[in-house]
Amino acid sequence: MSVINLDEEKTKRAAHQTGKAHCMACGHKWIAIAPVGMVWLDCPECKTQKGLFDFPVKQKGLYWVCQCGNDLWHVMPDGYYCPNCATRQAGF
Repeated sequence: MSVINLDEEKTKRAAHQTGKAHCMACGHKWIAIAPVGMVWLDCPECKTQKGLFDFPVKQKGLYWVCQCGNDLWHVMPDGYYCPNCATRQAGF
């Protein structure tokens, strides 16, 4: 009889997405596979966790993109900032 780790098995069997990805730190491009809902990917080149899918699942409509190319923002009580380059959003 063997023992299995249920958390590991659940992760392995969860729904995954695949597609073109790029690293915000070093610019490396690759085909990534990650669980659905994962935002930041581990870059296989520079080993940082600044990889993003080129075409993530998004709703239709307009959205803000930082000057560094990142379109994900952290929301703080006093405003928004880019978690890639720390630029603060000024106005809407």
